[in-house]
Amino acid sequence: MEYLLLKNGHLVTSASGILKNADILSGNGRIMEIGHNIKVPNYQTRTLDLNEQYVLPGMIHYLCPFIRQEERNSLSIIDKALAQGATAVLDHIKKSTTPISLSRIKQLQNEFSLLLPSFGFHLSLRELTHQSKEQLISRFAHSGCTSMIVRWKHIELVYNDEYRQILQNISDLNFLLIIRTEGIKQSSLITRRPFFKAYLNRLKKTASYLQQYRVNVLFTEISSHEEIAAIQSVDVNNPEHISMALLPGSDLIPSPLTLTNIIELGRQNQFILQPPTLTSSGPLNAIFPHNSENSSFIKQYIDPISLEENLKVLIEMYATRPAKLLGMHPKKGGIIIGADTDLIIWNPAGNTQNANSLLRHDIKYLVIRGAVVEQSQLIMPEVQADYLYRFPVMAP
Repeated sequence: MEYLLLKNGHLVTSASGILKNADILSGNGRIMEIGHNIKVPNYQTRTLDLNEQYVLPGMIHYLCPFIRQEERNSLSIIDKALAQGATAVLDHIKKSTTPISLSRIKQLQNEFSLLLPSFGFHLSLRELTHQSKEQLISRFAHSGCTSMIVRWKHIELVYNDEYRQILQNISDLNFLLIIRTEGIKQSSLITRRPFFKAYLNRLKKTASYLQQYRVNVLFTEISSHEEIAAIQSVDVNNPEHISMALLPGSDLIPSPLTLTNIIELGRQNQFILQPPTLTSSGPLNAIFPHNSENSSFIKQYIDPISLEENLKVLIEMYATRPAKLLGMHPKKGGIIIGADTDLIIWNPAGNTQNANSLLRHDIKYLVIRGAVVEQSQLIMPEVQADYLYRFPVMAP
């Protein structure tokens, strides 16, 4: 068994708060023990003294666009996700000329099997017409796909008669429907009050309609207080079916959310964090100097006065709650015994001495299923990717 012992770190956990100067023992990529003064199991154990740096769960980047028609862009996207602390990435299988099939999913699994993080897929709602509950289970759930995505420009699909049974099946199987709202807010018309008001009305109508079917729904790219109010105004008996992914709003949007607003709202279970936006622009070798000059998404949400309180909220928003929504908890999303050893070793002061860095300068180490990625590394260790078979159906 391959052991990794992390010593003398401040562990930020959901259940126990912050454990000061604590140790984590990992064996074969799983957390085996958490405590103080853990003994080295054998002479081959790799031991790292964290010098009181913070130990956080790895990020679940559930909107990572790594599936590309031209595969040359995929590597840079993954590198950018890793630089921000991602230890699991998911992308949605887009509509193509042929319907999504088990063979297509298997092909993509094989295609990305050399990527370092754990990875998984969402399905496009547009692909699921005329699928019975049994077909959803046999064709998709058994292949690990238990979340569906619809973009706002296709939101009319959810009201289409032929999708009613699909929505009921999604609800019965406890799948997740992700509604991406970024498209409409990229319109130049969004600054006009009548246009924005019409969008809010449709947002409220959509949330209300989906709750008739008790669908678990995640609205992403929510960046204003008015959007939150529109969704929360829906009168439902089970508000836990509705979740929202938050990000700071621009001045073009009425009542935009601030970083402080997001941390305050993050104390409520229905809110998660919108993961960092990733693009494939620029050459791969430009990523490394950019990392050494910039901090991760974590730093922007942290008030130095309330650092530890902010961290406890933040790990819930970017790791624990997304993992639960996506059916990956407790394997992913927390620092608990039995979970994958997916960790961010975070230093609030950062390190800008490296001219080139694989990780953002405030991330000292990234641990992915027990494999340690160091800030100064420019080549990833060879660890085979782990395809995520997700709840409620286990791997075949």
